[in-house]
Amino acid sequence: MFSGKSLEWYLILVCLSCIPMVLPAQSYYGAGNSTGVTVTASSVHVDTFIWTDSASAQNVINGSGMLHETFEAARFLAQATLGYDSSHIEDALALGYEGWIDDQFNQDTSFVLPYVDSTYYIVRDSFLAGGGNIADFQRRPVFKHLSYGWWWVNMTNEDLLRHRVATALSEILVVSKVGALDQFGDALGAYYDILLKNAFGNYQDLLTEVSLSPSMGVYLTHVNNPKADTALNIFPDENYAREILQLFTIGLYDLNLDGSPVLDDGQLVPAYGQDDIRDLAKVFTGLSYSSVLPGYGQSLSFGMGRFNAGFRTPMMMYEDRHETGDKIIFETELIPDGQTGMEDIEDAIQIIFDHPNVGPFLAYRLIQRLVKSNPSPAYVERVASAFNDNGSGVRGDMKAVIKAILLDIEARGCEAREDDRSGRLIEPLLRYTHLARALKLYHPSSYFWNRANNYDKWAGQGIMSSPSVFNWFTPFDAPNGPILDQGLVAPEFTIHDARTSIGYINEIRRMTHQNQVLEQFDLQPQYVVWDWADFGAYVNDPEQYINWLDTYMCRGEMSLETRNRIRTALKGFQRYISWNNYDHYRPETGLFLLLISPDYVITR
Repeated sequence: MFSGKSLEWYLILVCLSCIPMVLPAQSYYGAGNSTGVTVTASSVHVDTFIWTDSASAQNVINGSGMLHETFEAARFLAQATLGYDSSHIEDALALGYEGWIDDQFNQDTSFVLPYVDSTYYIVRDSFLAGGGNIADFQRRPVFKHLSYGWWWVNMTNEDLLRHRVATALSEILVVSKVGALDQFGDALGAYYDILLKNAFGNYQDLLTEVSLSPSMGVYLTHVNNPKADTALNIFPDENYAREILQLFTIGLYDLNLDGSPVLDDGQLVPAYGQDDIRDLAKVFTGLSYSSVLPGYGQSLSFGMGRFNAGFRTPMMMYEDRHETGDKIIFETELIPDGQTGMEDIEDAIQIIFDHPNVGPFLAYRLIQRLVKSNPSPAYVERVASAFNDNGSGVRGDMKAVIKAILLDIEARGCEAREDDRSGRLIEPLLRYTHLARALKLYHPSSYFWNRANNYDKWAGQGIMSSPSVFNWFTPFDAPNGPILDQGLVAPEFTIHDARTSIGYINEIRRMTHQNQVLEQFDLQPQYVVWDWADFGAYVNDPEQYINWLDTYMCRGEMSLETRNRIRTALKGFQRYISWNNYDHYRPETGLFLLLISPDYVITR
């Protein structure tokens, strides 16, 4: 990395960083082809107080400032993780992208529910030790325990890709605290663990486990869904039947493999109708809880309420409450009479899973969550083809889908950096998780808990907190103006408004200037803080710090304008001024300005 007067060359080389894609190696200035070449300059800046190295003129061509590979690794990890630090960039460079993905496939799964339980019992024991009455404590983990546990895992785990995919899936197969599960942290944790378990598995298995999840059963109301009783005017609940089709698998209209709509004489072709929903609703009858909350004397029965129910085991079938008879889906697919209720469900999921829409439907949404808002039809088709056949005749292999998304030319090629239509607004949750993971955090008990209430409220997003089953935004949302006018979408801008944009800035200001990165209120100390000393080597030199911010936070995408603004701000803090906490203000101000810049929040 360059320092001082070689900064201008550093910037030029960054601009040239895509050239190796089209030119032979070492055929341009800065690539390292400096054998036999001597560079002289009228002056060489040396400052032993600030730097251990001089800003040698030879650095112009010897390759020491060419960070293209590091920038690309950071960009890759921004797509493949919830957050990363410099060691993860080194891992990606050492293993290569496909090797890194394969290594992630083999990482042990860090499930969230055990951490939810741990936080619950730690808080309970502290409450009781302080003289509290057990009768006044929550009967089960509530949402704050889910949030504590989820953040604890994601600040310490190494199965980074699995959690990135699970979080993306949580925005497609939505279950949220908003609604009947508000105070059911164990239910939300158990559901998130289903997504973790199946993130690298098969999508058909994921659909089955989601359909039988009591958390989903409560959220989309097919738990205790009874068979029809016309005398009492009772008919099966159609909520889950509708959403498994519209939001989880095939969408409203028939799709081509590239995600474009099938047209019949210029008209969209509906993928299903009300008769399909009505018969599919009959399939999902007879399900109820299979376990109870320990210690409260509740016995299992169809129709039991959620407050005494267990959410850690799949729902079970009560055959006497299941709708019998033939069911027909997609007009021709028969689920015959005479089967058990679970056989009906297995057949229905197989029929849905085999629908040709599922590949392009899921491909488009996962590309949006991981890489870009507007994938080309060809990109969608390549990923959908991997869903349809992983190369060994297997349909729905999530590992094949993930590789197809992250290794595609539209994810890895340099062209994306030059295409203004190729970017996406990073979701507020992902900005937060990246910030927290990139910094060296400290808590005396190593409890990396985070309630995140203020951030969720003011920045507009938190884990498993979407306002409805439609997530915070749909895949087709676009703000009025140039984006919509070009026929493009930008879903994340739905939650980027006058309140949340300012709210995000205020929350980042609080975190960086008050050094309160993660917060909880049940134990002392309440905050997980940033270790300022970790940046001690940079406080004397704004250029080195700006380069660190660009490399490890901004993926090498920092503009000259943003660099100049941060440089001006940092140089405003000088050593030997009595009011000036030099070592403190420079790191926090630089980080703050970077995190609120468009260079950081928009990635390409």
